[in-house]
Amino acid sequence: YLPADDLIARSAVVGNLGLAYFVTGELSIARSYFEETNSLGQAGGNHYYALFAMSYLGDILRLQGHLYQAAEKYRETLILGSQWSGDELLPATGTAYVGLSQVLYEWNDIYGAIHHATIETKLAERGGVTRPLLIGYLLLALQNQICGNIKEMTEALQRAEEIRPESINPYTLLHAAAWKARLSLTQGDLNATNRWASSQEPKLNLQDTPDFWSELPYLTLVQLRIAQGEVDEIHAPLEQLGRKVEAEKRTGSLIEIWLY
Repeated sequence: YLPADDLIARSAVVGNLGLAYFVTGELSIARSYFEETNSLGQAGGNHYYALFAMSYLGDILRLQGHLYQAAEKYRETLILGSQWSGDELLPATGTAYVGLSQVLYEWNDIYGAIHHATIETKLAERGGVTRPLLIGYLLLALQNQICGNIKEMTEALQRAEEIRPESINPYTLLHAAAWKARLSLTQGDLNATNRWASSQEPKLNLQDTPDFWSELPYLTLVQLRIAQGEVDEIHAPLEQLGRKVEAEKRTGSLIEIWLY
């Protein structure tokens, strides 16, 4: 039990509840907890949890395909963070920077995406926050690869490899490995992508509908099978996954599935 006037502790507890529902893909429930966390954080002066909650509200909008609303939420987070901190950027705004980077990438503003991901990695390094740091470097690797910036891509990958895996939660490591596999695939390195697939296939079966956190590696495996010309076995499972994602109103994931 927490006292009603202990707004700082309540914002932390409610925020962690929101995160728990977010990682299981229950985005509507997560949204309500993050909205409450934001209100509690701002009322109680817990700036970290207010910015944390606003960033995840942006993530939910992005996952649901509402890119303009997501960008507005991320920018609102950055503005509020700058008002609270003055001239110095707060590490707690890092998630908003990486989210905005992903939106700009979707809009083909690659250089804007690189700019925001670069800021995010600096904030994460300063704050010692490994999860967004890893995501930021992997985004930079992918974005620089698209621009043909091989030196910057290699540097970003090296920095990502230097992060100790034991300091990162398993869900993030799962996604990080899938992103690296996608990067290898875009470079035409099927051997590296197949090595990743071999490590995943005991846990991932294309005939099974993946859970929320397994969707990224699942769809990465789909990309690999398409690149190898093995398309017959994936149509029915993708249709089933598409129905699941549509029912959960995650338009962003649905669009990716439709592309296959």
